[in-house]
Amino acid sequence: MHWRKLALLLPPFILSFYLLITYLPETLSQYSIAVAILFWIIYYGWVFIEEKQKEKLNKDSTDNIK
Repeated sequence: MHWRKLALLLPPFILSFYLLITYLPETLSQYSIAVAILFWIIYYGWVFIEEKQKEKLNKDSTDNIK
């Protein structure tokens, strides 16, 4: 697990989730779950992009050796 990414992303998402739960009317408060979904999309997207970049760098470095 990427703890630094979680530590960076989690506080703003928790704050926005809390604010939405608190200030949205009762009929719309169920939409605050979208914050959690958005958090996981951004987190796993970031991890995916970073891993693809590492694979590309490893491939390029092995190609230069040959």
